[in-house]
Amino acid sequence: MSKKISLLLLVIVLCFASSVVFSQSNKLTKEQIIRIAISKAAELGYKTEEMNIVYDEGNKSIKEHLRYARVSKYNEKTKELDKVLPTTPEKEYPELNGKDYQSVYLCPKVAMPGGDLWVFIDRNTGEVIKYVCGQ
Repeated sequence: MSKKISLLLLVIVLCFASSVVFSQSNKLTKEQIIRIAISKAAELGYKTEEMNIVYDEGNKSIKEHLRYARVSKYNEKTKELDKVLPTTPEKEYPELNGKDYQSVYLCPKVAMPGGDLWVFIDRNTGEVIKYVCGQ
């Protein structure tokens, strides 16, 4: 009886381990994600050969950017600046909620207003979920 239980446990563990490995192998590589972001930028008219391309490991840069991007917002009614609370990518861009996404940041090698671009890509399908052009 205990051999049957041991064998059953072994089968369950192996099935679980293979499903984890399989799900990890379905994720796009860093290089694939960067190629998708470059394609989107080119489609939008950006000259990608004149841009720095940053694979935002762990989406840390976009999170940091949104934490400090807008510290105040002009209030038309009061004619004053209202404090804006820090936000997250998921709050700022609801399309990202529940998605396994990777952000890629493209910025011009020579700084210019509105020249940067954030591209958010689904890590599993390669779909461009959202892109945000600089202002």
